[in-house]
Formats: sequence, C-alpha cells, structure tokens
Amino acid sequence: MSTIADPQFEQGLPCSPDAERTILGAVLLDNHAHAEAAEVLRAEDFYLTAHQRVFARMGELIDSGHVVDIVTLSEELAKRKEIESIGGVAWLASLTEGLPRRLSISEYVSIVKEKSMMRAVIRTSMHLTTRAADQSEDVATILADADNYFRIIADRSLRTGLRRPFDIISADYTSVDQFLASKRQIGSVVSGWSGLDRKTNGWKKQELIIFAARPSMGKTAAAINMAIDAALRQEKAVAVFSLETSAEALIRRAMCGAARVDSHRFQRQALDGDERQRLTNALSRIVDAPLYLDDTPAASVSEVRAKCRRQQKLHGLDLVIVDYLQLMSGGRRYENRTQEVSAISRSLKAMAKELDVPVIALSQLSRENEKRQDKRPVLSDLRESGSIEQDADVVCFLHRPEYYDRHNPDLKGQAEFILAKQREGPTGTIPMVYMEQYTRFECAAREGEYD
Repeated sequence: MSTIADPQFEQGLPCSPDAERTILGAVLLDNHAHAEAAEVLRAEDFYLTAHQRVFARMGELIDSGHVVDIVTLSEELAKRKEIESIGGVAWLASLTEGLPRRLSISEYVSIVKEKSMMRAVIRTSMHLTTRAADQSEDVATILADADNYFRIIADRSLRTGLRRPFDIISADYTSVDQFLASKRQIGSVVSGWSGLDRKTNGWKKQELIIFAARPSMGKTAAAINMAIDAALRQEKAVAVFSLETSAEALIRRAMCGAARVDSHRFQRQALDGDERQRLTNALSRIVDAPLYLDDTPAASVSEVRAKCRRQQKLHGLDLVIVDYLQLMSGGRRYENRTQEVSAISRSLKAMAKELDVPVIALSQLSRENEKRQDKRPVLSDLRESGSIEQDADVVCFLHRPEYYDRHNPDLKGQAEFILAKQREGPTGTIPMVYMEQYTRFECAAREGEYD
C-alpha cells in the first residue's frame, strides 16, 4: 500500500525521538538489548530517518555475527554512504550520553511501537481519503481495502514472541484432559464422505484445503455437497463464494441433490407429485440452514476476507468455500498471472489462520494430465502456480475416468478423490460414485472396505 502524506501534517505525526534515541544508545552499550527491541520493532517503526538507518545497520551487523559499537557501526554506515546523513560519528557517540550501563528498554520499545501504529493509522486514513476523493474506484473496493489495511496494522501490534508449550496450552485450555479432548485434533467440520473423513479426521481450523480438477469433473458439485452437509446435518455456518455460478443455480443444485431429484427433469419441469414434494421439503430445509452465498464475480481476497469477518461477527462462521481460485482477483496489478495466483493462494491461507476456520478453495488443473496415458492428476498439475501446493494443508484431486472414455459403460459414474497432500495425515485414494443426475458425490465402498 502506498501512502500519500501531507508535508504540513507530517510534521505533527505522533513520535518520540527521545525514546528512539534511548533504544539505539542502549544497544550500543549492550548488544543484547537489540534482541529485545527487534522482537517488537522494525526499522520503519522509528520516526526519524537517521534512527531508521542506524537500527537497520545494527541488525545487519548482529545478524552477520559482528559486535555493534561506535567503530563497527560508523564503518557500516560509511560503506553505505549514510554516515554524514545521520550526523557523523559524533552524533553516534552522543546516543549513549547519560545512559546507565544496564538499561531496561521495554517501556521505550512500547512507546516507539505505539507511536508507529498511530502514524500508520493516520497515513492509511489519509491514503483512503485521497482515493475516495479521486472517485476513480468503486466504493466496495475502497471499503474492502480499508478493512484489510487496518487489520494489517492491528496484526502488527499483536505479534508474540517465543512461548513455552505450557503457555500455549494454558491460554486456551483449563486442563490436560480438555486439551486431549479438543475438537481441534479431529477437525471442526467434516466433509460428509466417510472415506475422506477417515483419512483427514475432518477439516481443521486454519487449514487451506484445495479441491482441484479439470473442468467438468464436478468441482462445484463437490463444493455444494460439502456445504449442504455442513449446514444441514452439522448445523455449521458456511459461507460459499461462487465466482462462476449464480447463487440461484447453486440453490437449484443443492435442492435437487438433497431431494434426490433428477436435475434435468427439474429443468424441463417434468416432475411428478412425489418429486415436487421432496423438492419442497429440501428447499425448506436449505432456506432455514446457516448457509450464506455470494456470487460476486472476480472478487478479490480482500473483499472475501472483509465479508467473512462481518459474517463471523454477525452470524458466526465455521467454513469458507471459494469456487474457484483462478477466478479471484489479486486486488492490484502484478507482473504476471503466476505472481497474482501465488499472492491469492498466500492470502487465502492467511485468511484461514486469521478467521480460525477451514477454507476450501476449488482450483483448476493444467492440461498436463491429459497428455499422459494415466490421466490421474498429480501435484505438478496444479495450474499457474507452485505456491498453491506449498500454501495448502490438504490437496485433494477429483478424477472421473468416464470423462476420458465416455463410451465405456463400465466407467459410468466411477470417480476418485485423490488425497495427494496432507500435512497432518496420510494420503491415498478414496473410491467415489458421481451421480450426475443429482450432481452428488457419494462413497463407492461400504464402511471398512478401504483404509
């Protein structure tokens, strides 16, 4: 985010040069003080440019194993042609004047950080005001960015240092038994397919799950199946962002699948009385379910994140589904599409951690698998970016052999979920059945027939 600062206003920004000088002087007297400061502060948190440069060079010297003192620091600044701009060696020497040899800097660090956050809020507000006054962007984009910018600022102030296991567990659990019984170990939401759930133990909070396939394999059908199972049977609050299919079409698919009514008969209005009754019952259940749909095309991750935060605050949120990743916008310009998809993938993972819910993102596959004799997808087939594989906690491929041999009656309805990656569990293949008339996937094997 670039900022546009008013020079007159810039002079009045919150700052504490004395606290900044004290921190720098303390590091010169005792290099161990740098670790305490660097845990919270970055060079840009200092207000004065000279202070930013000195703190940055201190960090570089320490990272390279050198002692930080007047001589080494002045040499490092001189190499970068910065020594004169900060006031010379004499100014460096003045940083330690009047300071005790052993100085606790925690309060000074807090002061500098707080002033830095205040400046960030002011500059961000000015930047957003300028964009709004320009009127070249739609208000939804500006509001989504505003939510994202201020969230980033807030997150910077909430960073924590290293913690012992005792501190981590005791923060959320009152006893060892409660921790052992925690649902976090088995996932907060299940897929609804027993074979897949046995391998994954359900979708866990903060996970990014990728469901990937070639076009027309049934990605959207799988997404709707999971959303309906979570909302109706598990009573979980589910947000579905459909960037390709309209919300009305999703409801029709969900309704036909839940009622086990042939979707083609529904489209032709060739229904009998029993089918109409089943559809009516299914629709009434769907209407009352905690299912929330958004069909905004080309939505950016920042827009999706903002809507999810609002949903979480107003109605709760247990699962997010995005259909599909390659249709999302990165929210700004990138050098190429690969960089944009990488940024989207990272942002979806960050969103899962921030919201503390599983995020399922559908993804297209490249055509590489169609060039092989064995058409089953592999991780290298993930389209446009290797970072999708890197960022995902779980990667599951949807594969339907009948797509490549439609004249073979033995392949009718055959499908597979190929669990190609799972950080906290096994991989493997789950045999499935695709009921095209109902747009539903169901497990092919009976309970216990596969691992």
